[in-house]
Amino acid sequence: MDSEQRRLLIAGLSDAGREIVSGAGLYEPVGCPACDGSGYRGRVGIFEILRVSEGIEELIIKRASAAAIRGVARAEGMTTLREAGLRKAAQGETSIAEVMEHTIADVEEPAPAAMER
Repeated sequence: MDSEQRRLLIAGLSDAGREIVSGAGLYEPVGCPACDGSGYRGRVGIFEILRVSEGIEELIIKRASAAAIRGVARAEGMTTLREAGLRKAAQGETSIAEVMEHTIADVEEPAPAAMER
């Protein structure tokens, strides 16, 4: 990845995403006989886990929007799927291209005022 591609990539990430990849060596897949030329061998999972706290439970019971639930979850420290993928890319376990292709962009949404304490 050249410096211009890296600059454009980083510009399109959330603040958390930029923090994850800043300073990391980002790799692109290079094929070989072991991977049939794909540049990938095996599978690596990335996960987004929502822990149901009291605040999240309250929102679910009130049938709050997904955006409101996500905002509270993020405020409580939830790692998004894209962030998990970016960590794997920063560790050299996958490519940034795979992460960007298979995850949705992170949208920073503030927690609803009613849930702030």
